[in-house]
Amino acid sequence: MERIPKIVRKHATTKTIERIANEHPDLYAIAKQPGELPADAKSVLRQAVTDIFDQKMQKYNIK
Repeated sequence: MERIPKIVRKHATTKTIERIANEHPDLYAIAKQPGELPADAKSVLRQAVTDIFDQKMQKYNIK
């Protein structure tokens, strides 16, 4: 998160959540439930978010 410029951080996170809701509705439903995430869902969700941010950062040449 620190690598994302503060000026666009809120937009980036909200759009990433929307993208996960559209592309991975099953993961989004699990993440939206109260309580801890199961370990397997947590790792898959973490990888999905990381991939999305990596794509965005490469697109805008942010290192």
